[in-house]
Amino acid sequence: PGTDPEAISAMRNALAEEREVSVTILNYRKDGSAFWNNLHISPAHDANQTLTHFVGVQVDVTERVHAERNRDLLLEATSVLSAVIDQQDTVEQVARILVPTLADVCVGYLQVDPGPNDYDSLVQQVALEIAPDLRGSDPIGAELPATLPITDRLHGLGWVLESGETTWIPSIGPDEVEEAAFVLNDVGIRRSLTGASLVITPIASPTRIYGCLAILATSPAHLLRQPDISLLRDVGRRIGAAYDTLRLYQQAQDAIRARDAFLSTAAHEFRTPIVSIKGYTQFLMRSVQRETLTSERLQIGLGTIDSAVNRLTTLADDLISVSHRSLDHLPLHREPVDLRRYLEWFFAPDGPAAQKGYSCAVSIADADMWVSADTERLHQVLTVLLGNAVKFSPVDSPVFIHAAPDADGVTVTVTDLGVGLLPGEEQSIFEPFTRTEGGVRDHLSGLGIGLFIARSIMERHEGRIWASSAGRNLGTSVSFWLPGIPAPSADPASDSQPEV
Repeated sequence: PGTDPEAISAMRNALAEEREVSVTILNYRKDGSAFWNNLHISPAHDANQTLTHFVGVQVDVTERVHAERNRDLLLEATSVLSAVIDQQDTVEQVARILVPTLADVCVGYLQVDPGPNDYDSLVQQVALEIAPDLRGSDPIGAELPATLPITDRLHGLGWVLESGETTWIPSIGPDEVEEAAFVLNDVGIRRSLTGASLVITPIASPTRIYGCLAILATSPAHLLRQPDISLLRDVGRRIGAAYDTLRLYQQAQDAIRARDAFLSTAAHEFRTPIVSIKGYTQFLMRSVQRETLTSERLQIGLGTIDSAVNRLTTLADDLISVSHRSLDHLPLHREPVDLRRYLEWFFAPDGPAAQKGYSCAVSIADADMWVSADTERLHQVLTVLLGNAVKFSPVDSPVFIHAAPDADGVTVTVTDLGVGLLPGEEQSIFEPFTRTEGGVRDHLSGLGIGLFIARSIMERHEGRIWASSAGRNLGTSVSFWLPGIPAPSADPASDSQPEV
């Protein structure tokens, strides 16, 4: 088995035609082991040019055949990886290169990020290639689901994904057949796995393990040797490097799109108050020239200019905050703060929220909520959350505030009844220069950096911030959590309210 029938036919034809022939064929030793044999046969004639016999010389060229095969495989795989545009498609192409030239079965897996309720690591099968002579109708092993948790049944695969090392079973024993069948997802394989050779090698770069390849060799022609293991390890590393390149390219493209969107949005955001300043300045100047300037006109004009300048100041401050965050230089002046009292002041009838015209339904637990915080930064975070809640909600729609302690800290939640979030936007809204689909659709103002700044402030406080939504037009909740501290012996806020 495995001997090339064309090579046998060429040799027989040459013998029948009494001519010289040289072929390289798969041969077998007495012990049943396979080797590649270069056979050269020459006819021998007597003085009358009558064929008397044939002279044959054979040389074991297994090392050379394997080296040439592995070189060609690596070149072909490298060619595929040089044009990688999709992770799954790349693994499928590499699997088709390895089977049946090097192995009989190749299964490709990629790691999957676990969901919020998943505690096990997950993998997803993305490629399965089986040599034609192994395909049958009855499965040997259990069929893998779309995603598979790394359990004890997959300890070999799990070890590879965790360690980044290659595992090699030169000959599968009876106690390893079940797991090998499960790992390979060998639906329809007709040949017994006992005695076959199995390699699991990681798809990995120096910084990340993306998945792995599981390769099975059952036929004598595919006897896996140490150079083959080195080849498979190299292929896995090259796929990982290609994935790194693809990931960096995608990040660069995302950054370019975010930059272009930001520049467009920033130009609009800055242009609006500038137009107001320019327009009312010209209005006041004409009024002076025509001697029609009244105190009422002056008050309206200066008020509009002041409002526009405040808007420009806010935009500039946001950009400066992003710059500080990028350089990790965001100023922070932390002190013990009773968050309950701070929130009561912030949402009081004459507090900062009311001064901005925000209508809030506030629920604050009647308990001490001591945290170590910078009150100026807290003011900034609350202003961002309230501003977004009002901006993305119907006119006069209330905003709900809830604050309560937990075992380790304090959670504050701001909930609106507005446009809501689409799946995936719960995370993306905290990235810089990112705007929601609803905000773009409704042409709402904003640079897309407020929540990024809020997240940065929370991280500097060893806290966290997150968002949730039931879907479009079903409102949004944004919560932040700060670690609690013991109440100090003296209340530093007892004599005065925080300055804002």
